[in-house]
Amino acid sequence: MTRIGYMGIPFSFTEGMTQSMAAELGIDAEEVPLETARGVVGALREGKIDLGVLAVRNSTFGPVIETEKALEGFPHKVLMRRSMPVRQCIFVRNPGVKVSMVASHVQALGQCRGTLDRLYPGAARKEISDTAVAAEMVSDGRLPADCAVVCRKEAGLHYGLHLVLENAEDREDNATEFILISAE
Repeated sequence: MTRIGYMGIPFSFTEGMTQSMAAELGIDAEEVPLETARGVVGALREGKIDLGVLAVRNSTFGPVIETEKALEGFPHKVLMRRSMPVRQCIFVRNPGVKVSMVASHVQALGQCRGTLDRLYPGAARKEISDTAVAAEMVSDGRLPADCAVVCRKEAGLHYGLHLVLENAEDREDNATEFILISAE
């Protein structure tokens, strides 16, 4: 069985792409959530995983700087490059709450900047390591009750949050490019 590490946790966009890439290649994969690009590269370097999936660029918000920094100086081979539409959703713990903060990965916050400014003018932004991690943190109370989260629909539903808005991204053609890599 091939161990494929990915940035994020279950219900993240990268988990979805990991499943898609493994299916396309016909790989019997054990998915290993590693939350960050640095975690994926470190696990590849140490031989703890065979392959890694990383987000590299978004059509709305540009390069994923976290991935660029993690790959600096790491000899790797890109085995596959795929893009997928990214449909961001906004969730809250309690319906009707007056939102004072929005939490998510920096990429998701950037992809929804205009929508968030219209819905929650003046609300603080909090960068979290992953969109699904942000959903988990709102759900379990590690983030305040008046915090909204931007994440994949599956993540918000899994964590029992209340859907405020689907397709919250500012551009209809919002997509993220991912790579499947191995260590050289």
